Amino acid sequence: MKFNYELAVIGFSMFLFYLRLGMLRGRKRRERREAQLAAMKGKNKKFPVEDPNQPFYQVRSWWLVGISMVMVLGGMAAKNAAFLPDMVQTYWWIITSVGVLLFAACFK
Repeated sequence: MKFNYELAVIGFSMFLFYLRLGMLRGRKRRERREAQLAAMKGKNKKFPVEDPNQPFYQVRSWWLVGISMVMVLGGMAAKNAAFLPDMVQTYWWIITSVGVLLFAACFK
């Protein structure tokens, strides 16, 4: 089996995407824990009321989400499209991986 560096680059960018989401989730959990500890140490014994169904991250810009999805889908389509020039078909993985990294930057 031959090593395919294009898929390795995309796999690494997906790894960075999930690492970013994991870091955001961990930071949110840590902030919740610190708020609960501060409430326990203070005079007020009530815990901060939060919605338990609220996600750990928020979307920073829906425009960036749309642009990144177009880039990811466009890169995958460029790999399989026969009517595009060879230059675009050769470097389809750059468009896709930049779209994934841009998608990772869309969350706060």
